[in-house]
Amino acid sequence: MHDAGWTLIALEWEREVESSSAPEPEQLPAASEEIPFGLRIGSDCRHLEDDPLEMQTLRFLAEMIVQDISFTSMAEALNVREYRTRDGRPWNAAAVFKLTPRLIDVAPRILSGAEWDSRKKTADPRHLELLALRRRSQRS
Repeated sequence: MHDAGWTLIALEWEREVESSSAPEPEQLPAASEEIPFGLRIGSDCRHLEDDPLEMQTLRFLAEMIVQDISFTSMAEALNVREYRTRDGRPWNAAAVFKLTPRLIDVAPRILSGAEWDSRKKTADPRHLELLALRRRSQRS
């Protein structure tokens, strides 16, 4: 084996494998997308439905945003009401801030309807003007 300075280092074996004519279906990776705040998996396990407690949290946040309250104060108000994040922790300003895009998505649905109309009657008129301007800008 040591002819002309050669030494066997590795040996590799191959064999042909018979394969069926139908290719195996690819396995798709499991979806790992997070369910948006305010929604949960429906009872049929195929659709999303409103989560009442999370929607209540979003409504409360929408009211505070209209009143121009800081994220820190919003977090404190949520904690006073004993609302918790989805993972059970107390709210902080960063967690409230992270909900802002979701709140923008659901605001037209939250800030309309009879419940909101009744709350507008007790709100500060300056905040209502601001809300009206924001709605007009969203429609444009």
